[in-house]
Amino acid sequence: MPTLVAASLKAVGDVASARSATFSVGLSCDANVTVQATLTDATNPANTGSTLSLGSSSTAKGVGIQILKKDSSVPLRFGPDSSAKGNTNQWMVGTSSAANTRISVPFEARYVKVAEKITPGSVRALSTITFSYQ
Repeated sequence: MPTLVAASLKAVGDVASARSATFSVGLSCDANVTVQATLTDATNPANTGSTLSLGSSSTAKGVGIQILKKDSSVPLRFGPDSSAKGNTNQWMVGTSSAANTRISVPFEARYVKVAEKITPGSVRALSTITFSYQ
């Protein structure tokens, strides 16, 4: 994630879209497979909200991370690490049309203010993604 100037986030809930980072996850699928996905907060697996918890090695306080599908303004919500159909906060990735279909899932991560006071420092957060092939 890029460096953030704490003063740029004025109120709790403010996001720093200009200081975001993009990344993608790729997968290959058989023909006619519907792919669903769930993001899980590795620090707090019970988290079903839209803000990723900071890890214990983070020294910053008062900020969190939101993960969005690229070109979306709505942050994804976290759920349990499960590939079960209908898992909490599971979302549709896509459907493969032919064998060996390559699907790329682009994401954006951004800072969000979660407390009145921000303490500068390092930000470390970890999420996992579980795919469900149906």
